[in-house]
Amino acid sequence: MAARNRGAAVLLVSEDLDELLELSDRLVMMFHGEFVYEARTSEADLTVIGRHMAGH
Repeated sequence: MAARNRGAAVLLVSEDLDELLELSDRLVMMFHGEFVYEARTSEADLTVIGRHMAGH
């Protein structure tokens, strides 16, 4: 958190959505090695995130 707050870019890889939503400014979803969804955390739609996590 300290590095992020200083303006550093931090890559967090997790399947824990609650953790990602709390710690991230932006979410990028990958499915089969391709980026399939990107949104600011404050604007992220949990239903849409769930669909992309499942490959839909």
